Amino acid sequence: MTTQNTTEAPLTGGALATSAAAGGALVGVDDDLVQDAGVGTENITAADVKTPRLKICQAGSPQRKPDNDKQITGLNELEMFNDLSGEIYGRGPLQFVVVAQMGARGMQFGDDGKTVVDFDVPLNDPRMQFTVDPNTKKRVKPVATLFYEYLLWLPEKEELVALSLSSTMIGTAKELNSKITYPLRGLMNPPAWARTFSFETKMKQDGKFNWGVFAMKQIGETPADVRAKCRVFAKMFAGKKLDVNIDEGDAPAAAGGADNGGEHNGGGTEEPGDM
Repeated sequence: MTTQNTTEAPLTGGALATSAAAGGALVGVDDDLVQDAGVGTENITAADVKTPRLKICQAGSPQRKPDNDKQITGLNELEMFNDLSGEIYGRGPLQFVVVAQMGARGMQFGDDGKTVVDFDVPLNDPRMQFTVDPNTKKRVKPVATLFYEYLLWLPEKEELVALSLSSTMIGTAKELNSKITYPLRGLMNPPAWARTFSFETKMKQDGKFNWGVFAMKQIGETPADVRAKCRVFAKMFAGKKLDVNIDEGDAPAAAGGADNGGEHNGGGTEEPGDM
């Protein structure tokens, strides 16, 4: 079953046309298509679309299951893919630029580990906090899972995608947050898109469970033409939220506990010690 986190900002063809005007031509797109970008879709609102997501194919991902309506033919475990277009990016390296860090949120799954109970748990909610079992005196993981969300531009693909990082990938999220805010040649507060990064995938293991995670590298400063596009997108999405579809591949039960880019060991504000 697919459920949706209903939010505000659709990704449109008109956005790409606007970015082309600001930062160069769209490769392989005829002039008349650029001129007519958005025509015929004027009545489609954010509630009618979803944001494509960059995900890792896990062992339990529905996209690799035969006869599943989400199946992507040829997709293998550990490969990155676009969950809307079905494009397979492989294991990388896949270059990306952060257009915007869209904030953090909590999500609570049901007892079955698959059903979403609450799409938007406030970060100060008790469900986001570690507790102590009164009998064993041991720490109990939060009921809800912490997600950091990003809007990315893939310069080699000319695509906008959303990225959600949670659980064992919280360490990667904090590293990315630190890198995009780090001073650049004396500029103390560079824009998020000042630097270009890349993702590859690798297998992580914990006991009998294995799941895919992102391995991130910093490439260097972002070229001026790409920065111009990211500036346009950042203005378009300022103050808005992404429309993200959630399916069983995002749930704690998927792939022996793995989510789209890590493992759901509960959320909270503390990253696992092995990150």
